Amino acid sequence: MADEKGMLVSFTGVDPAFEVEHNEWFNREHIDERALDTPGFFRARRYAAIEAPIKYFATYETESWRVLASPQYLDRVGNQTEWSRRVIRELRTLYRMTTRITIDAMHGIGGVATAVRFFPSPNAGQQHALRESLRTTFPTLVKRPGMIGACLTENMPEAANATGDKARAVGGNPMRADRVEWLAVLEGAEAEATTTAANDVLSLGALQRFGVAQAPVIGTYRFVYGIYR
Repeated sequence: MADEKGMLVSFTGVDPAFEVEHNEWFNREHIDERALDTPGFFRARRYAAIEAPIKYFATYETESWRVLASPQYLDRVGNQTEWSRRVIRELRTLYRMTTRITIDAMHGIGGVATAVRFFPSPNAGQQHALRESLRTTFPTLVKRPGMIGACLTENMPEAANATGDKARAVGGNPMRADRVEWLAVLEGAEAEATTTAANDVLSLGALQRFGVAQAPVIGTYRFVYGIYR
């Protein structure tokens, strides 16, 4: 696993009265702070909902998944700016995932992305079978008209909760990870392409043969802002 990249993922929602400041903070401080100023991070992207249960979605990629469990990163999360502390306290929703990128078929940055969260079977054999199926499927999927890239990431609950505890200490209320969760991100130029791909490959019907018992959470988002070191 040493060569697997990492991806920090956040889903956030705020009171409409606080939305302007939330967006300014994200675009002017937070994304730059992570992608440019935190060792091991190299790209960050932010999206707003087209059709999704949580309005905002952001990804922060790291050179190794180990960065997201490192003392240096935990220290950064625990020492937020005053602006960050104020915004974090105002978040209605803060759902974080601290993940390994186990399938990387990403290419550039799409104008839209469909995020699919789901709980894999606890059976290691079924997890392996699903991972290998998607490893074969994703390269074909991204060749469809309107598609650009895809990746599979797998949450690390212990690391996710360690960073969540740091966020909680500065006034946030992130949800805790109580079991392994996977996230697929499908990127494209058109929302219809990414949502169709998600429904074809990552619907409950498609996942059930691998032991997935709970319907996935699917959200489609438009690209807002990104930065690359």
